[in-house]
Amino acid sequence: MAELVYAQVSKTCEPKVRVGSIPTFGTMENLAILRIMGIAVYLYYLWRKLREDYVDEKLIEFGWLSILFFLIGGRIGFGLIHWGEWLPMEFILFWTKPGFSYMAAVLSFWLTAIIYSKKNDLKTWMFMEDIFVVFCWLMIFVLGDEFIRSMGNIMIIIMMISLIFALWGGYIVEERYRSFGWYKSGKKGFVFFFGGFVFFTLLFGLSFISNEFGYRWLFLICGLIFGWGLGMLGDIWILNFPKTWWLQSKNIWKKREKD
Repeated sequence: MAELVYAQVSKTCEPKVRVGSIPTFGTMENLAILRIMGIAVYLYYLWRKLREDYVDEKLIEFGWLSILFFLIGGRIGFGLIHWGEWLPMEFILFWTKPGFSYMAAVLSFWLTAIIYSKKNDLKTWMFMEDIFVVFCWLMIFVLGDEFIRSMGNIMIIIMMISLIFALWGGYIVEERYRSFGWYKSGKKGFVFFFGGFVFFTLLFGLSFISNEFGYRWLFLICGLIFGWGLGMLGDIWILNFPKTWWLQSKNIWKKREKD
């Protein structure tokens, strides 16, 4: 993946690409309206889509917390990736030391969702499924802004294509997956794992178009993890074999203890 670093030239931003690093935002001076719109759409759509199944106050609280930790996680992640280049206090000086890691921000978002669901006694995979398409819209706005400012950078295009297909796939299967014969358990969480599998698998395949992706094999590993998670959740025998083997072994040991 590539890191987009913006150099200030007469108060304008000129995109540069550093090979083999992590995608980042540009300077805070060039904060685009698309990002603000993305946050607004995310907060509204989160409430609108989930208000029938969750308490309004909880949705509002999670919405703001998830955005907060998305931003904090992306900033800290960028600093850790470039450890040694900044002094500790420079982590908070985003107006003079710009930098933001998408990978860390996305990880921070989903960790926030998991912790919040556990703390509020929500079903984790159900909650992750419910917010998946909402989060995709947030990222489309963010990447759309990055696309405009980078003047059509190929890596941003590839990421957006993968994200749009994951979002499209999520919408298609959201109301249909319980009727899939091969998805035996019918548990909620399908959209989250399926969307993640589609995104990372496409990202891995399309990354060969550009030699500037330095972490393409990580995409493949993430895609396989999401695919395996889908099998575990859906009790698909081939993908669920480790879980089945573990349960069978556990039952055998319990039977031996009784004997």
